[in-house]
Parts: sequence; structure tokens; C-alpha cells
Amino acid sequence: SIQSNYTRQLAFACNKLGLETFLFLFNPKGEKDYSIQGNLFLDLLSGAHVKIIKSDLLHITKCCEKLKEELSIKTGKKIHIMRSTEEDLALEAIGYTNCGLELYKQLNELQIPADYLYVSSADTTQAGLVVANKYIDAGWKIVGVNATGTIIDAKSNITKISNNIFKILGLKTNIRVEEIVNFSEYAGEGYGLMSPEGKKAIEIVAKTESIILDPVYSGKAMACLIDHINKGKFSKKENVVFIHTGGFSAIYAFSDEFDYSNNLIIDDKKIFFHIK
Repeated sequence: SIQSNYTRQLAFACNKLGLETFLFLFNPKGEKDYSIQGNLFLDLLSGAHVKIIKSDLLHITKCCEKLKEELSIKTGKKIHIMRSTEEDLALEAIGYTNCGLELYKQLNELQIPADYLYVSSADTTQAGLVVANKYIDAGWKIVGVNATGTIIDAKSNITKISNNIFKILGLKTNIRVEEIVNFSEYAGEGYGLMSPEGKKAIEIVAKTESIILDPVYSGKAMACLIDHINKGKFSKKENVVFIHTGGFSAIYAFSDEFDYSNNLIIDDKKIFFHIK
């Protein structure tokens, strides 16, 4: 979507490598998405070529393939479509395998055993963590939250990517789809849209922990965690680690949905506050 963390990071990473970037983004919020805010602003700041399409996530692949063909003929350069092959996805996911190994080391140093990991993911992020968990036998129960809803079959994706990582790393083991825990029911009305529960989770964490979550991904994952806490899914002895996948810059594009205009006091004579 227009507020994708992935495309924003990709554009700036390509700048470091001297690569030209073309981004296809779809607008789940309609006309509101044309406001240059959050990650869209950063995409443009990076100098990436950005095209907004009035379609859905699945149509973007066709747009990329068409552009690749056109640019190859016009420029003679090698064009690569990101996330277009199974190897691409597995190599990306290894970044979160490293994350899992680093997290395991830090928890051991702090002498804090983790029982659960909660993270927003529909593919590579959870897959990388699953591989790390299996490799070091950490014993974590990894809970993923699919922010796309039903667009992506997260469990199958994560299983396939995890097993491809094992092959790339030369590890003689595998993961079965039954071992993957991932929830899609916290996506709200769909990918790129803030859910009411996600909004509430963002406000709770900002006001209690001074941590900013984003409306597209981590806010929905936190909504899931809060719901599971309220349902008594954890004992007092169990430790839960929430992995913040970043992206808080996207929150500015959703400021109108928070509607804090009534909280802002403007008075040219005096400043006063209503204390509850």
C-alpha cells in the first residue's frame, strides 16, 4: 500500500547501492491516500519513481512485469523485480533469522526466558524467526498477525519460506504448516487500513509505554496481543516479547482518523486545560 514500510526501506537501500527504484503502490483509502504524508512522502524524498494504481495488492505483480519488459527493451539494463522469486523471499527472511539469534543472545544475557514472540507478519518476518527458533531450539511460541487479512495465505507462505531458508543455509530440518501460528482476524477492513482495535492499541501503548506503533502493521499485532491478554491466554509466570517492526512514520498519514482536534486548545489570551 501507499504506507508500505517495505517500499520505503527498499528505496533508500537502493540509493546506497546506486540503483534506480520504481514503486507501484495501491491506495486502499481512496482519495485520502493521495495526501503526501508518512511513508509516501519518504518514498518521494528518496527520489524513487512512484506510481499509484487503483487496484489491489495482487495486480501490482502484473504492473511490475510489464514495466520490466518495457525498461529492458528501452534501456538494455538488467531489471529485477523484488520479492518475485522464492529465493528472493528466503534471502529477505534470513534478516529476521539474524534478528531471532540476536534476540536469543540478549535474552540470555539478561537471564529472561521468553515464552512467546508476537509480531506482525504474513510471510518473511515470521519465517525468519521460525527458522531461528528451530535452529537454536529456543522453545518460543511465535504468534504472527497477518495485517493483509485474507489476501495472503500467511501460514502456507511462512511454511514455504522457512523451508527454503533451511535449504539455503544447509540445515537438515523442516517446518510443517501445522506448526505455524498466525491470525488474520485482526486486519480489520483490510491491508493498509487502520482497524478500530489497532487504533486503540496504538493509543494505549503511546500513553503507557511512550512507544509509537504504526496503523498498518504493528498496531494490529499489538491489538492481537492485548486481546489475548484480556482473554487470559498467558500465566503470570510467562514472558511475552513483542517485536516492533518499525514504520511509525506512517502514522502521520492517519492523523485525521485519530481526530485530536478537540484536544488542541488555541487561545491568544490565555492557555487553559480541562482536567478530568
